[in-house]
Amino acid sequence: MKQAILKFGGLSLAVFLLAGTSDVLAERLETESVSESDWEFELFIDGWLPKAPISIVHEDFEIDLPENLNTILDSLNFTTMLRFNAHKGPLGIFVNPIYYNGTYDKVKIKLPLEEVDGKLKEAVWYVDYGLSYEIGRWDIGKGESSRIVTLEPYAGFRFFHDNMTVEVEPGLIGDGFTEHITLSSNSPIIGLQSHMQLSDAWGFLLVGDYGGFGVNHMEESYQMAGYFDYTFSWKKFRSRAYFGYRFVHLDLEDDTTALNANIQGPLLGISFIF
Repeated sequence: MKQAILKFGGLSLAVFLLAGTSDVLAERLETESVSESDWEFELFIDGWLPKAPISIVHEDFEIDLPENLNTILDSLNFTTMLRFNAHKGPLGIFVNPIYYNGTYDKVKIKLPLEEVDGKLKEAVWYVDYGLSYEIGRWDIGKGESSRIVTLEPYAGFRFFHDNMTVEVEPGLIGDGFTEHITLSSNSPIIGLQSHMQLSDAWGFLLVGDYGGFGVNHMEESYQMAGYFDYTFSWKKFRSRAYFGYRFVHLDLEDDTTALNANIQGPLLGISFIF
């Protein structure tokens, strides 16, 4: 999966860069500078419907959660998924917080000599934040097939904090116990996003990043996502409806605990521009 994501991202980047450097394929458009531009803000309300197979290894026990959407919804206590973007010309600021609180009443916990039933409660914060800068926009194809394409590298941090409580029921050999685990990381990410305006209302956004680099317990993380968006007016707001697919991989390890997660699924939502 990782190789497929990296190849897809590299191919997309190569196509956009080729178009952007070729006068035959594209015409570079003039854009306003940061000082010449006004601020524009956008609030996104996401609905992400993922499956999330997760492996947790802590000292002398292991938990595998082959989670699909149904079990995630059954365990859900509360969640919120938002994104905030601000642009002043080519300069962008983004903060993308997700909060999840859930209780898994029946999980299988592997001990050194047996497998027992247990319960897992967790409260998770996942936040991407940082800066972006649009390095250019091009009119691809020209004429009747004209498509406006932008390239916007970004850099920032991926914050992940997971408070877990594991309750293990007594088994044939050992007694039951309760373990409190906290995994936390704030590690760098670098990425690229590109938006293609397909028509006056429709567009497509491609996003990919890589991070972790072994910093602050995050061995590796990466993300790939693609969204179709539709721009329309709603009351006093210019709004966007969007749908697509998002994949996130996390690999964390501290002195006592390792977590490996692959979170992927369709995403849809609405945003308000002001």
